[in-house]
Amino acid sequence: MGDLLRDSIWTFVGAILAFAAIFVSILIYLGQKQRKRLRVELVAEVPLARVGSKGIDGLQVTYKGRSLDRPSIVVARITNPGNAAIHSADFEAPITLEFDQNTELLEASVVETRPDGIPMSAEIEGSSAIVSPHLLNPGDVVVMRILLATGRSDFTAFARIADIGVIETRAGTSLWPPIIGLFGMLIVVAAATFAPAPATTQIVVLRAEEIPYLIAIIFGSVLIMGVTVRDLVTRFARIRDRIKMLA
Repeated sequence: MGDLLRDSIWTFVGAILAFAAIFVSILIYLGQKQRKRLRVELVAEVPLARVGSKGIDGLQVTYKGRSLDRPSIVVARITNPGNAAIHSADFEAPITLEFDQNTELLEASVVETRPDGIPMSAEIEGSSAIVSPHLLNPGDVVVMRILLATGRSDFTAFARIADIGVIETRAGTSLWPPIIGLFGMLIVVAAATFAPAPATTQIVVLRAEEIPYLIAIIFGSVLIMGVTVRDLVTRFARIRDRIKMLA
């Protein structure tokens, strides 16, 4: 009976280690795979003279001597969320933010880059804002500010870049965090279900056959906590960036 119990314990431990090795191998493979991506997203629209359909009595906004009725500022963000650099030579056509034909653009400029010093610029051409092509390393961020005299803030982003078929318009939701969290939960549930009944409630007194299950529960709990903390950090970072850009 003791041999059977020990065999079941090590079978359980071996299964946990095998699943963990598979997950690590997949993550390493995905991390090493070259993925060239570009994301252009609308961060915010800030009306300068109106809230909704109503203006503010006595407030007048002018631009180079011209009075504006419904001006607004659009903040757009360009990022390279992939793990491969986008070189200047990769651009056959630059990044273009095309607004509705009835939208009048007055000015477009690059107001922030991360890291500092990315020499990208923007200019107006009709109802479009065109961004100069330049090297974008993985994780680089370029923030644009566009002044609209009239019209809607919605735009369509397009470019012709080698190895990039579709330009992303919003941050995607990765499936890996929930999968890892679910995997950790299954480990905890399985370990708690198949663990032998403790001989005592004192944590310092553990039998040898209880230790592998306790390790599995701790491992699964760490996975769940890691996913939760990562999600909170990501959400707070997005809120911080939004507040910073609006400020």
